[in-house]
Amino acid sequence: MLWFPFALFSALVLASRRVYEKNLTNAFGNFSTGFIVQAFSLLPTLALFLFLPLPDDIVNANQITVCS
Repeated sequence: MLWFPFALFSALVLASRRVYEKNLTNAFGNFSTGFIVQAFSLLPTLALFLFLPLPDDIVNANQITVCS
């Protein structure tokens, strides 16, 4: 049941975000709002890729090796 508060919080955040996006769409238009949303989502994505270490071998990083 630990997931329930997180799911409720996520639903509330997304619902409130949708209200603000509708108001912004009325003010600026669909294309401008979509561009702004994508531009702001690109910044955290780039920060994750640039500042967090990547494994040396990405292809085999998720495989579990068992020594016999």
